Amino acid sequence: MTSSPNRPRTSLLKGAATARRRRAQGSPKAKSTSKRAGKPGQSKAKTAGVSSAKAGGKRRRTLSLLPTMPLDVLCEVYAHFILPSDEHSLRDSNCLGQILGLLSPKDLLNIFRTNSLFKTTLEGSDAKNIWTQARRRFDAPAPPPRFNEPQGEAFVRTQMWGWKIQKRICSSCKSAHLTGSKDKWFHQRFPGYDPEIFSYLPCTNSRPFSKETRDIYHHTRELYWDDDVHAVTREWKALKAALHTQRGQEELETWKNERLAHVALCEEMAPTYSNWERQYHYRKEDEALATMDSRKDGVIERFLSLALGYIRPDVENAFRLNPQHEKGTSNITTRVWNTLRPKLEPAVQRAKTVREEVARNILHTLSAVWQTLDAPESVAVTAQDFNVVVEGFPAYIATYQADLKRKVVPPSMQGLALQEVERTLCLAKNVFRCQAAKNRYTGGDYYIPETARDQTLLGWTAIASHSCGAAGKIDFRLGVTVNNPQCNMTLHEKSSPLSSTLVALAGLNPATATLSDMDTLDARFVIAEGSMPSWWTTDYMVFTWRGALHYFADEYYRHDIDPPPFRLATDEEVEGSNQHTSSLRATAKAWSCNRCQEFFAKESAETELTILNHIKERHGIENPQADDDYVINPHLCHLLEAPCPIPLQFTTPLHFKCRHCYSAAERFDLTGVRGHVQQVHNRAANPGYDFAIDYSLVVSHSG
Repeated sequence: MTSSPNRPRTSLLKGAATARRRRAQGSPKAKSTSKRAGKPGQSKAKTAGVSSAKAGGKRRRTLSLLPTMPLDVLCEVYAHFILPSDEHSLRDSNCLGQILGLLSPKDLLNIFRTNSLFKTTLEGSDAKNIWTQARRRFDAPAPPPRFNEPQGEAFVRTQMWGWKIQKRICSSCKSAHLTGSKDKWFHQRFPGYDPEIFSYLPCTNSRPFSKETRDIYHHTRELYWDDDVHAVTREWKALKAALHTQRGQEELETWKNERLAHVALCEEMAPTYSNWERQYHYRKEDEALATMDSRKDGVIERFLSLALGYIRPDVENAFRLNPQHEKGTSNITTRVWNTLRPKLEPAVQRAKTVREEVARNILHTLSAVWQTLDAPESVAVTAQDFNVVVEGFPAYIATYQADLKRKVVPPSMQGLALQEVERTLCLAKNVFRCQAAKNRYTGGDYYIPETARDQTLLGWTAIASHSCGAAGKIDFRLGVTVNNPQCNMTLHEKSSPLSSTLVALAGLNPATATLSDMDTLDARFVIAEGSMPSWWTTDYMVFTWRGALHYFADEYYRHDIDPPPFRLATDEEVEGSNQHTSSLRATAKAWSCNRCQEFFAKESAETELTILNHIKERHGIENPQADDDYVINPHLCHLLEAPCPIPLQFTTPLHFKCRHCYSAAERFDLTGVRGHVQQVHNRAANPGYDFAIDYSLVVSHSG
């Protein structure tokens, strides 16, 4: 079908109704059209469906199945639509509306831009409900004032927003056209303009940094679009010229009210559009991540179904090495699978090989194992050959743990019996750290500083699970290389005295208090007001005992700063911290199953609820017990000790001081001090270094 180039543009919806009226009235156009349809030379071939319909006398051709057709087919059909004729017309005037009503606002905008016929249709009043319903289904905002539906949809879909002035503008246009009263070129651009004019214009405060002036309160700046200023000024002058008449005065007053209402509406609607845009992008990101996860799961299932010895971490490792394959359809069809498999399988095979080699190296250190593994090919190896090793595992583990416990105690305790060593490791005052982990060398000139977890090892569980990055390797025997840990555990020279202080502050005896005693007491601690860190800006922290030690190691010891004085938390602070801890326990992915290795690695740890459900479903245990059936992953226990932030209260909103203006008594709010440091000292404002709280203005929280 082809459209006539001389046919006047009309709406598709209205065209269908016009065709029906002509047929009902027997118009000459309808008759001539029917005559043309029967001219000699036209094909008279009939399909079986048409013949049977004519024979029955009841079946008529309809467009009832059009809404089920693919959108690209519909676009092609309507792009070549003939309006109207007896043989080709829309029998139902709501048919196109029904089709368009299934689309999202973005799809409607794309259809609107297809051709002039669609543009006319979707601009008409008949299509207003289509736009409205589409916006409601997708929670899109209404068009801004003075915008029609297509213009409003195009406005909110652009990447260059000027919500407050309702313009789509790029950075270059912002620099060229936005001007404020603090700009030196303001009076040159608007010479002699009445200052009252600007109260009737919408304004914004967003402009590229290169155009900013020395104004620390730039967030309150009023910038105007110069073309709007010129246009409104022309209206203003014309209305002012007619003030000598009663009608002129009324028109000016009406104009002022309309402009003020427009400015107020722009200011009111700007947060709505801004929030919607932010939520829209969050939603798109979530959808993309969900599609990515679904795609990965589909590929993993395909690999596992091959029964080639692959496991889930092997495929996940392949995706980490080839992140470009994470994007795409989540429907892993045979065609998609045949494309992805040759790209990912080499990495999956390498991951499997490395995993098996690690396990082989571990087992090769046991003589009963390597003698069997390295037996001649003529020797048949069965499961019974490994019974000796399996039966000896408890003894192997006990010997290994006893040797490690004796190694980690200080030199002065090396001669103690194993029971005394274990008691020493359980004392709350003893905080250990790994000396070998400090400044681990990674090649070149780069060193990785030890983390708070390397510096704060409490008890045997933390020590035994410590994985030292400074581990070496030795040749156990020809062809077998095994890890040779270089860990050198020692008492922490700063954290151990701090732990003793916290234990005493909690009311226990540091000489006898154990880790279990402190965990049971569950005391909370706060850094004293006069010693709070200078980098805190809005909140102060309430710590658990372990959390306080971790925070000191990470924020103080790492920078060679002595520990600050602590106090016990007040009842209100304890209550808030307990709620915070409960929330962490419910959401932190720090738990592992103690019955299998599915969630054993720290990367695969899950929430407590997920682990409980797993134990019930996989292992059939209806009432799982902590420490027996599931445990806190020793590598992730710090996630449950995160400090609880509580807002600081001040006697005045201006409570920040600049640390570069030592003699200045001026105080700022947070936005003001950041702008001051940036504008006056030409620095990126870093809390603690460039500015800090004036703690004399903090309301005491110690009760």
